[in-house]
Amino acid sequence: MASKRTSNAGSSRFPGSPHPERPRSGFVLRFRHAAIIAAIVTAIAVAIGYWSGWYDPGLFRRFTVPWPDPQMEALCITVGSALVLGPLIWIFWNGSIDFLALVLPLEALNLFAYFAISTTANKIPKEAIGILQMAGLLLMLNALGFCVLLISLFVFYRMMVLFKGRLAVLPRPQELLDERMRKFMRVAACFCALFIFAPIVYTGVIPLFAGKESRMGLLVSDPLRATYNFAETFFPILMGSFFVLIYRKPRRLFGLDGLVFGSLIILQILTTDRSSLLFGMMAAVVLLSMERRWPRWLLVSAFVGYLSVFTFLAGFSSLLRTDPAKLAGAGALTSSIEETFYGDNVIDLHDGAWVLSHWNFEPLMGTSYMGGMVSMMPSGIFPMKKEWHIGLIALRIVGWSEAEIENHFGLRISFFGESFLNFGIAGVFTLAILLGLLFAFILRLTHLAADAEQPCLWRNVLLLLSVQIIKPLSNSADAFYSWSLIGLVFMIWVFVVLPAPPRPKHVRPGALQRR
Repeated sequence: MASKRTSNAGSSRFPGSPHPERPRSGFVLRFRHAAIIAAIVTAIAVAIGYWSGWYDPGLFRRFTVPWPDPQMEALCITVGSALVLGPLIWIFWNGSIDFLALVLPLEALNLFAYFAISTTANKIPKEAIGILQMAGLLLMLNALGFCVLLISLFVFYRMMVLFKGRLAVLPRPQELLDERMRKFMRVAACFCALFIFAPIVYTGVIPLFAGKESRMGLLVSDPLRATYNFAETFFPILMGSFFVLIYRKPRRLFGLDGLVFGSLIILQILTTDRSSLLFGMMAAVVLLSMERRWPRWLLVSAFVGYLSVFTFLAGFSSLLRTDPAKLAGAGALTSSIEETFYGDNVIDLHDGAWVLSHWNFEPLMGTSYMGGMVSMMPSGIFPMKKEWHIGLIALRIVGWSEAEIENHFGLRISFFGESFLNFGIAGVFTLAILLGLLFAFILRLTHLAADAEQPCLWRNVLLLLSVQIIKPLSNSADAFYSWSLIGLVFMIWVFVVLPAPPRPKHVRPGALQRR
């Protein structure tokens, strides 16, 4: 049986709340504190990087480890296992699932793709030798980065525990915040459904029932591409929020909330976009785990089940579109898992090694990060946006022409690949420490929020969005999603937090006294 929370962490300071604020020791954890510390850490790391010369990627120009290499394989298994077991341990220890614990294991799958690199490299025969020579270097860079990230995450997290960091009080009563969130999410879901439906109507293409070329036509339809991208960005948090609202009151499933939620899910399935459904499932698992104190065995089972389902569905959905015949018979499970690693699904290591094999090892010096900063600007106003996009820079490095990359989404060059292209090994270490700090801050807040007596959907949603906003630091090609979610957070603040609470009804003196 799931039990209710027993702590008073982060309760409301407003009169009339069922859990009024009680005085506690320690200091309040605020996002501005993390931002200030992150700025200081970044400044120090930049100074050390320039002073030491580690910002120059040319230090690794002649470093090659041809595939296969037993030491690289051992490194891959060690770091990949840490990215899976680390989150599993803190889920079991703290009794709740957080978004970071579901994100890091996906990066482990990208590392494990090293064992399949020979097959994926030979899909581009002319590039196979270069890819196999550089795969070891890219694996080593990512392994070092993840080791530093995990260590810094642990150190900063323990510091916040030792100094008794605690949640800030809620800006409004919990019941009021959650009721406003329900109304806000209902309206946002309607707009999201409209954003998904508009490109389908405009192009006349339903991706689920169309071929690959027709689906690509939908995704690159310029007039409505932005609305489609907004919908893909907002869908996961909407899906997770509606799961919580329906969990709290199951009868909502048969009312307006259920109708809006069901319509949104159906439209998203029609788009065949797997990533949004995956992140929606992750958001639902995280938010539901923060509603009650679930048995630890159930949380561990959910974590293992999530990884298993992702590994299977990544290949299954790919085969469903490209080669449905392989799904016939008893070998569907094996074929799907093989497709995940040997197909075009987990290919960050492959694409990154391909880029390194053509690169002149001259640092980009932050060019791609500038592209991420202006990703929300229209191309007509800021044409350099496409020049600075890391995915398109990668395509130019491997020799593609401007005509060839016109309708391509770009290459993904692994978690720490972009930081290395810009600032060498110094960039890798700086990004790892920075993310370790920010992730530790959010993780501590998430664990405190999960222990609160009364779960607050508004606060839990913001914590979940924080990880999604920060993660594109590892890949500026996804910066559009960060800016979109920052806009969503601002809208939530305006419509959910900013309005003053309703005034209590006037009660005449003595009206409640016994007659």
